[in-house]
Amino acid sequence: FSSEVNAQRAVSQLSATGTASIEALERDGLTLYRVVIPAPEDEAAAYALRDRVAEIGFADARVVRTF
Repeated sequence: FSSEVNAQRAVSQLSATGTASIEALERDGLTLYRVVIPAPEDEAAAYALRDRVAEIGFADARVVRTF
């Protein structure tokens, strides 16, 4: 999100899916706000969570694997 207010709104909307948080990112002199929900370790459960998030209205949600 380019607006922290919109990111906060998303966190509120996603409260039923788990504990969402906001990460601020700097890109080309702009601050962007990423909303993150910790996914379960099980890959199938992570994709099921992504599907629930998409049903809430965030169709661009992605599962990101950390290394």
